[in-house]
Amino acid sequence: VGKKNEKGSDGSIGGTSSSSSLDHVKGDICAVLGAVLLGLDDVLSEIIVSDYGGVNEMLLMKGLFGALISIVQLIMLERSSISALFGTDIDGSGSSSSSSSSCTLSWRMSLFTAHILTRSLDVAGGKKIF
Repeated sequence: VGKKNEKGSDGSIGGTSSSSSLDHVKGDICAVLGAVLLGLDDVLSEIIVSDYGGVNEMLLMKGLFGALISIVQLIMLERSSISALFGTDIDGSGSSSSSSSSCTLSWRMSLFTAHILTRSLDVAGGKKIF
């Protein structure tokens, strides 16, 4: 009855934590590992640019492998979101509400194509083509 609700450092009310300290340690390890990998990426990028070629080769490989890794992660982790986006169930059958939605599949693909085209023009605009 006169208890004051204060938020703890993890956002929980009353200072009690619903997650264990093991989760916090895992998060700290992931943060340190991410920082180490970022530093390794910077050092290896400098080596590739200075010893083996130019910036274009390095950016091509980073973009190619980054896209492949992102696609694999997207398929593995966001399968239900992808199926909801395209209006199909996870088993591949279409849902009955997909035709009545205001954002149909053809409209989504048109927006995606327009996005890719504008990004391509943006990249081409930065280079001296003529």
